[in-house]
Amino acid sequence: MNLPGPFSATACVQHVRPYGACTLVVLGGEIDLYTGPAITHRLDALTSTRDIELLVDLRPVEFMDVAGVRVLTRARTRSRSGRLQLICTRPALLHLLHHPVLRLDFTILSTLPTPHGLLVLPHEAHAPRAPARRARGTGPSAWL
Repeated sequence: MNLPGPFSATACVQHVRPYGACTLVVLGGEIDLYTGPAITHRLDALTSTRDIELLVDLRPVEFMDVAGVRVLTRARTRSRSGRLQLICTRPALLHLLHHPVLRLDFTILSTLPTPHGLLVLPHEAHAPRAPARRARGTGPSAWL
């Protein structure tokens, strides 16, 4: 089902093309509960037939919630190689993807690598951060 709207699900997958030894998927618009199923369907089609490495460009994405995280996690799990790299520079998305409670551990790049330079280490600024330490007795369990 494809409902009309400013961010239709099919418009969120902007490009899918070979890029070096992997497949580049450029997503855009909003990735949420409304658009997630169609994006999942497209990524499932890519990951179901062969051993594929995905490079997902999130730079054109304007908004993503936990439904978008679920889409990306599913694509990484379904990829037989288990390799999924993200390109992301938007601070709000980086905050979500690095959230310590989610423990996503995605490889996140800040730019599109050269086709032969894939599977590089993430930029230092986008490496997973250690969870912040709380003072004793200030967490949610102390509120009970």
